[in-house]
Amino acid sequence: MFVYCHIYFLHKYGSGGLGYFDFFGIESGKDDIRNSTLAIITKECREKGMPNHLVVIEHMGDYVNCIDTLTSEGAIGSWSWLDSDGFVKYSESFEEYFVGKLEDCL
Repeated sequence: MFVYCHIYFLHKYGSGGLGYFDFFGIESGKDDIRNSTLAIITKECREKGMPNHLVVIEHMGDYVNCIDTLTSEGAIGSWSWLDSDGFVKYSESFEEYFVGKLEDCL
């Protein structure tokens, strides 16, 4: 498995999706990464109490799907400002999560 593939993927390909799946990334042509969708949404969620080690890749209404940057393989889970469950991990890596989303769309 490619360690830190989530960082490579988000820098290389930015944001986008397929079917119902649409994720935030670092869009090309941005002069400053702080102006990317990923950074803007992550900042908003951190202001609502989301831990600093999480980076938002999908906004799902009352919760967001995030990459846990404390894990080298980019574990994926959800976080919501409406409950006290904290970060709920459901995928061990960004790669596993992304491939699963693609398979669901095909």
